[in-house]
Amino acid sequence: MTEPQVWTLIGVFAAVMFSVVGITSASFTRVLRTSIDGLRTTIDARFERIDARFERIDARFEGLDARFEAIDARFEAMDARFVTIDARFEAMDARFVTIDARFDAMQDQIRGVHARIDGVHEQIIGVRQQNEALRTEMVSRFESTDRRLDGLDRDVAWLVQRATGLPPAEA
Repeated sequence: MTEPQVWTLIGVFAAVMFSVVGITSASFTRVLRTSIDGLRTTIDARFERIDARFERIDARFEGLDARFEAIDARFEAMDARFVTIDARFEAMDARFVTIDARFDAMQDQIRGVHARIDGVHEQIIGVRQQNEALRTEMVSRFESTDRRLDGLDRDVAWLVQRATGLPPAEA
């Protein structure tokens, strides 16, 4: 083979190689595009399903949000009630403090009355002792007076008998 023939063969071989590379790369590009399009379709379908799920989940969360808002409103109402109850307890506590102070004052008054009663009791005991002493003194004086009167009766009876000579009258 001559040199031009070799160069022609090299040129044909190079052209065939470039055509094979071009056809192969075009085929590969088409296959790759087809695969990517199929993958894109699959991914889009999955994303649509995921989006649908997220929409259902969002709807559920919206329902839950509504429920939580209702529960929150109930808690706020309960908080308001607790504030009212707390105010009532504070008022009752203030009343109990007032009642406790009154009871303390009454207890002090009762202690004072008790002390005065104890003083009166002591005075009564003193008066009883004086009364007993006076009774004893009066009894002794009455007995003394009785003895004197008995003595005077005897003396009068003796004088009457002596002056009249009559026997004494029986009493």
